[in-house]
Amino acid sequence: MTADQPPNLDQLPLQASVPAPAPTGSSARRSNFDGLITVLSAMALALWIVRTYIAVEAPYYWSDFNYYEWATRISLNAMLDSPITYPLLLVSSATLTHNLFFTAPLAPLMVVLGDNRTGFIESVTLAYFIPFVALLASLGRRLFQTSVAAKKWLFFIFTFACLALPPLWAPLLRGYPDYSAALTLLWCIHLYFKNRDLSSEKYNYYLGFFLALAVLLRRYFAYEAIAFVLALVLDQWLKEKSLTSLKAKFIPLLQIGMAGAVTIIALGFSFLVNVTRHNYHALYESYHVSLLHSLAYFASSYGIVIWLASISGIILAWRANLWQRENFRFVLTLYCIGCIFWIVGPNELGTHYTLYFTPLVALGLFGLIAVLYGPINFTRAATAIALLGFGAVNLAFSLMPPAVAQKFAIKQFMPGMLSFVEVEGEPLGALFSANYGPWQYTDRGALHSLVTDMRSAIGANQDPSLPARMKMAKQIDKRGLVYVAAFSNILSDGVLRNAERELYGKYGDTIAWAELPCVDSKDSYALERLLGASYVVVPDKSQFFIPAEEQDILTAVLSCFNEGWPLAKDFAVSKSIAPQILDGEVKATVYERLRPTSLKDAALTLGRMRQFVKDRPGSQPAWITTGALSEICYDLKRSHFNFKLDAPREKGLEGERRYLLYSDELPDTFILEGDVVKEGVPIALALECVQLDAEGHQVVSQQFALKDNKTHLKLELVRGRTTYLALVLDKSADGETGNVSFEKLTVKAVK
Repeated sequence: MTADQPPNLDQLPLQASVPAPAPTGSSARRSNFDGLITVLSAMALALWIVRTYIAVEAPYYWSDFNYYEWATRISLNAMLDSPITYPLLLVSSATLTHNLFFTAPLAPLMVVLGDNRTGFIESVTLAYFIPFVALLASLGRRLFQTSVAAKKWLFFIFTFACLALPPLWAPLLRGYPDYSAALTLLWCIHLYFKNRDLSSEKYNYYLGFFLALAVLLRRYFAYEAIAFVLALVLDQWLKEKSLTSLKAKFIPLLQIGMAGAVTIIALGFSFLVNVTRHNYHALYESYHVSLLHSLAYFASSYGIVIWLASISGIILAWRANLWQRENFRFVLTLYCIGCIFWIVGPNELGTHYTLYFTPLVALGLFGLIAVLYGPINFTRAATAIALLGFGAVNLAFSLMPPAVAQKFAIKQFMPGMLSFVEVEGEPLGALFSANYGPWQYTDRGALHSLVTDMRSAIGANQDPSLPARMKMAKQIDKRGLVYVAAFSNILSDGVLRNAERELYGKYGDTIAWAELPCVDSKDSYALERLLGASYVVVPDKSQFFIPAEEQDILTAVLSCFNEGWPLAKDFAVSKSIAPQILDGEVKATVYERLRPTSLKDAALTLGRMRQFVKDRPGSQPAWITTGALSEICYDLKRSHFNFKLDAPREKGLEGERRYLLYSDELPDTFILEGDVVKEGVPIALALECVQLDAEGHQVVSQQFALKDNKTHLKLELVRGRTTYLALVLDKSADGETGNVSFEKLTVKAVK
């Protein structure tokens, strides 16, 4: 027997499946008191780190780093305005790409902690982060033999070992509430351990409910839920040792599945519909990276030392027979399958996706702590001191501004929002975890000047009611917006919007900022948005958040203005909004619309975009419209297009014609078919079908009178010299009220 092995374990092999006895009396009270002290200490440390971190940073957050804070703020306002209908809002939010379920415990906390970013991060800390850490540390104790699990202060040590992992902090400090789903999955493990033989119907239903809830809270945890079910089935098979005995578990497994299905249908039926309607794998194809890239990313996130310590802990604790092997086998199987699913399935990168790996890394560290937690000798003491010192330095370097670590000649890996890497690490930096330090903008003055100049220019040229109108949730005509042809932490619509909020109050932004389509597999050509733009902010250097080759639709916008494509001739560099030099020597120039874009120039620009992008964007609809604009994400290639005739127009768009432009290549012979519906239009209108050649010249034109409220179109056409096809509403529609809609509009080849 070695010094690393606890006494009598070899003589008591049957105890491997016996849980630690529950403490009673004064020992139970003492254990509860120690646990309370641990949780309160962890909470105090977490809140101190959060406050210190936020006090140091000076960011303008954007996209995902900003979305969840504002979603919670919207939920908070809805709760305060109407507490009775608030639950209905949460359930109905299942129709959104990101529902509001996670905000349920956060909104009440923000009432106390404050309606600001600090209050939001602290709310996530209290509601999800600390419970996740505590439950993970508690799980760690359940995975060890009785002689190890009963050791004093083990829960305390495990808790602070978790808190020493920088990737655990990264989602919190960047504003992700994903701990909600990770916490729910951990709770499922505890429920399963309480009902290992699946004999309790109540616990089976609980398990199904919480597995489904984890998926509803964060969609990508569906892979972990599947991994849980597979690990459960494998665990039952290993436990029963026969297929016949496993068949007896069919009813309990069915109960788990039914509870999960009922939960999904009751709380997230719209979520279920969206999952079946969208091919998320195809939509997110641009985010996918190679297996090697993914492994390097997650290895760099934790650093070589942490990974080696974790793997060593798993192996050494196994050899020393410290693990309670049945429990450990299940948990290890679960998280290994989940990690494998992630890197060979979605295979996307992001600070929040480390939550797939963090429990596995933490379990390895727990094993190493258990090995070292024995009679004191020189080896144990030296190893413990070295790991403790490294953990403190590693956490400090990872959460400090990167310039601090670089003063010590340590250049750490710095991940971007998703697969784009801000800084590649160097050999010495690879020993440490990635740097998740606070953002500190040095170009705040330039951003403020850009925002101030733009507010002045828009105030002079825009209908005063337009900004408020653009903010209306039900407003379908989203024209006249300010588009930003960049998507990074240096420049994006979110960066500029939050710069405006800093200057004029968090609800004081009036500029209608909007992002252009930016991801090839998920979005569409930017032409539709540019046709309705009054201003476009264009950087002189491409600003990406995933690799450039997956953002050709965004790069095309820069080429459009830099190379003078036809649409760009309808814009000019603004005389009232000065260009600004931002961080990274990025020059941001604002282009202001001079006149509406003609059908000819729109068609020629479409041709340039198709040539530039090559592959058709993933959500590109068949028609590009100057009417009610689509959402740029998850659009199912619309067959319905609407023109709101009485929508107010920007001065730069006065006199604009309303048209649809076919976005794809035309067959040699084809049938154009669909319905045109008028609603509330008091006069007869004319519709013109126009065919244009490669130079934008009109080849054929046919007119149709729209006398009835519903007119069915069916035309058999020959392409000939035609390159572009358009449907144009007659100018007599200007100034009229009502809507004109095109429904089920298709172009079908004639064979």
